[in-house]
Amino acid sequence: MAENEERKGLALCGGIVGLVFAGLGYMLLYETVKEMVRPGSKSDGVVGKCVYIAVIIIIGGCLLVYTALVLSMLFFGALDFWKTLTSLPKLAETAKIQPIHGLEPSN
Repeated sequence: MAENEERKGLALCGGIVGLVFAGLGYMLLYETVKEMVRPGSKSDGVVGKCVYIAVIIIIGGCLLVYTALVLSMLFFGALDFWKTLTSLPKLAETAKIQPIHGLEPSN
């Protein structure tokens, strides 16, 4: 049980770190684009490198968030939810539709 709790904590920490990385990447990208569109800006290729770095940071952060979400789904019981979703057609076949009293058509 303690190992499962540790994995939940790792998944949560991975998600937080991924969000921080993605946020920092977006901030760097915003500042770089702001510098690019500023009148009289001389970039000397530095701005292009900053854009590449920002995109790599954003992609890395998003991958961390995605991995953390998958791990948390595995450890927080989302697989039970998936089993419920896949059994819905079976439930629909066995369900009987009951009329709602008071809503019968009047002649």
